[in-house]
Formats: sequence, C-alpha cells, structure tokens
Amino acid sequence: MIMMVKKITSTINISLQILVPVSHPAMFQACLSPEQRIVNCSAEGEDTEFSFSLDNNPLIQTKAGSLKNKSVTISLSGQLTGNLHCKVQNKVSSKRTVINLTSCKDTNVLTLALTIHVIWVLPLFLAFFSCIKSFNKKRSPTTLRKVSAEVVYSDVQETRAACKLDR
Repeated sequence: MIMMVKKITSTINISLQILVPVSHPAMFQACLSPEQRIVNCSAEGEDTEFSFSLDNNPLIQTKAGSLKNKSVTISLSGQLTGNLHCKVQNKVSSKRTVINLTSCKDTNVLTLALTIHVIWVLPLFLAFFSCIKSFNKKRSPTTLRKVSAEVVYSDVQETRAACKLDR
C-alpha cells in the first residue's frame, strides 16, 4: 500500500500594534470675556479621540490619531452653563472628566494672560510627565554572566594654586 502525503506550506504576515491606554483627561476652562470662554482637555495615550458634550448633548468630536499634541481647546459662549464632559478614548480604553460651567463675569487682562500661559504650558507638562513615567518603568530582569575582570581604582584630586600679585 502506497500513501501519498501532501505538504502544505504558507506564510502569514501578522501586523501587531500595541496601544497605550488613555490617561484620565485634565480639563481647564477660562473666561476670555463675558461672552467667550475657552475649555482645554488634555490626555496621554495613542490614537486618542476626544469628544465634548454639554449636559449629554454632543458638541464636537475629533478623529482618532488626528491630534499630535494630545490636547483639544474649544471656544464656547461665556453664558453657557451646565456639565461639560470631555471623553478621551482609543481602541484600548476610555476615560471621562466632567466640569461644571458657570456664566462668565467680567474678566481682566491678568486672567487672559494666565489662561493663555496655562494652555501652552499644560500640554508640555503632561508630555514631560509622560516621558518621566515611561523612563521610570520597571525593567525586566536580565541574566548576568559571570565575567572575570581586573578592576583598577584610582584617586584623582584637584588642587588649585593660589596666585599672589604684588603691586
């Protein structure tokens, strides 16, 4: 009896994408005038998508991956009141922050300057914090091989000569 065996070989390419979950969004609001306010929402993560809603009524939504700085600033009427939601999500996780909007009253130049400063500094601070956090992640243990080596110790001292000028 003769058996015929057919060997099937195929190659499969698999694409692996590892996404970082989104962080809890940080929100900041400031009145620029009684008629206008800005609201900033920032979060860390990859391929993030931001959406804003006021009392569960959708306002704006960004597309995933369309933002490079992980921050969205929107301009709203200074007279709007209610609960403003900022939802940040990607394919891995979703987080939400809610702030209560109250009517804007008269503002001054100092408030405006502080607002603009915070809007520019907050994303930089979040990026710096993210870098520090990723740098301090625990490293996986590595095995060490025993290597024989000669260690030479040296002691270096710096001395400064005092100069004396005679006049």
